[in-house]
Amino acid sequence: MPDAPRIELQAGASIALLLWAKTPSGEDDVAILIGTLKRVDGTWFIDRGSEPAFELREEWLPRIVEPPASIADVTRSSKFLLSLSVGNAEDEEGPLQQTGLKWPRDPGVK
Repeated sequence: MPDAPRIELQAGASIALLLWAKTPSGEDDVAILIGTLKRVDGTWFIDRGSEPAFELREEWLPRIVEPPASIADVTRSSKFLLSLSVGNAEDEEGPLQQTGLKWPRDPGVK
């Protein structure tokens, strides 16, 4: 299968980070983080305002796409979308925590 054409990223454009994880009971869980693309010294980041900027690894860049219009409400009409699987969201040494991100907590759970 041929590679999809690489998207040209734009600093200042909005991006949705779609994270897939497994719950402790083995069910799928999904979280969306929204931010703005920025480039510093040739490296792309997602700026999330008051949260630390999230570095986009070089190997993830080809996976960034324009989100389908059918999910615009979920992606808050972001210009770009990156979907990543992060394993178990509760794993303190897992791939998610190694990025510096934290799994969003349900506001109803204490």
